[in-house]
Amino acid sequence: DEIVDPSLIVIKDFSPEFLPQESHLRGFHRVETDPNMVLNIPHWTTFDAYLADLNSHYRKQAKKVMAHRSHIEARYLSKQELIHYSERLDWLHHQVYERAAIRYSAVPTGYFRAMASDLTSTFGLRGYFVEGKLMGFVSYFLDQMTMQCQYLGIDYAVMERLPLYQFMLYDLLEVGITKGLKTIEYGRTASEIKAGIGALPVPMAALVKHRNLIKNQLLDLFVLLMHPVAFQDRHVFKELG
Repeated sequence: DEIVDPSLIVIKDFSPEFLPQESHLRGFHRVETDPNMVLNIPHWTTFDAYLADLNSHYRKQAKKVMAHRSHIEARYLSKQELIHYSERLDWLHHQVYERAAIRYSAVPTGYFRAMASDLTSTFGLRGYFVEGKLMGFVSYFLDQMTMQCQYLGIDYAVMERLPLYQFMLYDLLEVGITKGLKTIEYGRTASEIKAGIGALPVPMAALVKHRNLIKNQLLDLFVLLMHPVAFQDRHVFKELG
């Protein structure tokens, strides 16, 4: 096989406490990216306990979304299902990737099929079915404290009649509560929607370097144009109202 020598090197994602010192960057440029939206799970042992802590507006919103349980089936995909739905998973993820404002790299075709062999207690994929058809998914890694959402996919046609994306966010929270987790890392996209369920922004950065010296110097101009997407904070809980 041909070995590809990359010209542009991107290393992500760093939270502030893990960023290398300036003296150790060795030609890399620091780029501020959209924040990682993280939801802390304090004392909730049920989804109803979470709802009880919401302000009335956001509680009404959550109940309205979750009322679609009768139309959306959420379940973990088995190893056999990951293989069976592998092409559909690739297609669903591609729909999200094509709509991303900044695209670092595409997930290789067959990635989810390959991950079927690594389906363990630390990696999983939750599928969302409408009328028996897989219309969305979220893959994740977890430990005893945290769920880190990885890749997701959505058939956007279904969004015309069902709030599937919001349903997925609430469903993952319910999963986290059931598993006794402390935090859910929802990732960097759709920050405002995630803030609406109670997630808070954690600043993130990437390191970028071009192997060509002149082009690497020009990256300074690129870095100046890069900035996180601004969004309005949401005070969704009673004690923050």
